[in-house]
Amino acid sequence: MADTWQFDTSIYHYTLDDYIERYRLNEQTLSYRNLAKAKIKGIEVALRWQPSALIEHHFSYQHQTGEDRDNNTLADLHPNALKWQSLLSMKQINISHSLSYRFKQDDVASSEQARDSALIWDMSLSYQLNQQQSISLIVNNLTNEHYYASADDKASFEPKRNVTLKTEYIF
Repeated sequence: MADTWQFDTSIYHYTLDDYIERYRLNEQTLSYRNLAKAKIKGIEVALRWQPSALIEHHFSYQHQTGEDRDNNTLADLHPNALKWQSLLSMKQINISHSLSYRFKQDDVASSEQARDSALIWDMSLSYQLNQQQSISLIVNNLTNEHYYASADDKASFEPKRNVTLKTEYIF
């Protein structure tokens, strides 16, 4: 099999009426308001490279911005991020990894908090025992990164390094 490449890109610009946004009334209370007008702009780029029948790589980048009619940053925007995923598939063994870099978020809405950048690495190894059964070892957050799920000021931390041993049986 020869090298195969695939490139995808999406560029978007939305002008929205009646955008519902979460905001802070006081230290204990969150509420929602209707923003009459809002704009969300972004770009997503993805590159898939398969150098052989056994190996596949996916590279992606996302960037998003959003503002209300007074040029205030919208809440709940996706963080800018780079990602590299690889998969090695042999007869009975699959090895995969995902390495993501989330950029620092410092232009956030009033109900959010700035977030530091984060490097997140996940890996898995799976072995097909027979037609019906497989076993997998999965390690998430291999770098043991301490990062939040979102910029929401009430967001929880994502799980630190964790390991899962999984078996599947199909009958």
